[in-house]
Amino acid sequence: MDAAAKLIGIEPSEMRQQLDGGASLADLATTAGISTDDLKTAMTEAIASTAPAGAVDRMTAGLDSIIAGDRPPPPPRGGGPGRSGGSEQSASDALTALASSLDLDLDSLLSSIEDGSFADLLSSSGVQTELGMIVNQSL
Repeated sequence: MDAAAKLIGIEPSEMRQQLDGGASLADLATTAGISTDDLKTAMTEAIASTAPAGAVDRMTAGLDSIIAGDRPPPPPRGGGPGRSGGSEQSASDALTALASSLDLDLDSLLSSIEDGSFADLLSSSGVQTELGMIVNQSL
């Protein structure tokens, strides 16, 4: 999301306020004279530069919906409730460690998060389902 804010020419916190106020990324880009295609390219490049190997396609699959405002953008990096600050690399490391602890590869873990089966996956691995739902909501 930082890449989108930079391209649009506003601070990430200002962008978040406008998104929370009902604007879409497409609205903000259009107002700044940026095409949605250019916005998507910038966001895809930013994701590709930090995403774990093999995860870029999955992580960018919903960008059109996020840009149009049909789907909420991800929470601010390290700024959500109960989150300590951190880098995208830390999130990548955490996901990789979680996948490893569940005896999964990262792609399988990301798939379970995307398709909503993450809580079931945790439950079948012996992790309490309530905890799984909390973790799933925070992702």
